[in-house]
Amino acid sequence: MVLAILATALSTILLIATPIHAQDLDYRTPAIMVAATGQVDVEADHAVLTLGVNVQDSTPTAAAAAMDVRLIALTDTLVALGYPRDSLPTASYQVTPVRDYRAGQQIVGYSADASVTVTIWDIVRLPFVIEAALSAGATDVGDLRFGTSDERDARDEALRRAIAEARHDAEIIAGAAGGRLGTMIEIATSQPAVRQARAVELSSVSGPTPQLTPRKITVTANVTARWAFLEN
Repeated sequence: MVLAILATALSTILLIATPIHAQDLDYRTPAIMVAATGQVDVEADHAVLTLGVNVQDSTPTAAAAAMDVRLIALTDTLVALGYPRDSLPTASYQVTPVRDYRAGQQIVGYSADASVTVTIWDIVRLPFVIEAALSAGATDVGDLRFGTSDERDARDEALRRAIAEARHDAEIIAGAAGGRLGTMIEIATSQPAVRQARAVELSSVSGPTPQLTPRKITVTANVTARWAFLEN
């Protein structure tokens, strides 16, 4: 009797739990295969924020020059807040024509866009950084992501939970079928997934200091495991 629970194949890592060579496995032998997921929620301890400026003018040179002025002011403000200049990488920089599609795509001006990324380790400062950036000339606040420096530990725990869940399910199946688990034959896992908490994009924000609450970050690991099935 063959008992199996089929799931999507996850095969980036293959571990043989016994000295049996893979080519010697007899897949006609009664076995139980299960897929399981382990999940760990962790608190965010930093935020990665992208701040942008957008300027339009009649020529590409004029648009780029005006945009550079705003970008310098934005960068200087972030440096004054304590973020080293070399920790503020440029995320984007472009100058593109603005077309009037009602007039046969005629170019009516040029748009210059640039953005920088800042990592904020003291999350409580995040609203004030946004407020200062907007006051300095930033026109776009987007791609705000919360992260954790404990991702590796969370990944390890998620794998442990996934394996424990897989064994639990396999034992329940074996017992319900009138048998018990034998030797683990193989186990595989895919790359663990990290779902970072995101905030809604804010564009051309103005007004009072924004209120932002970081959400938890979810790390998941998936495993597929196969045990020999032994009849009582």
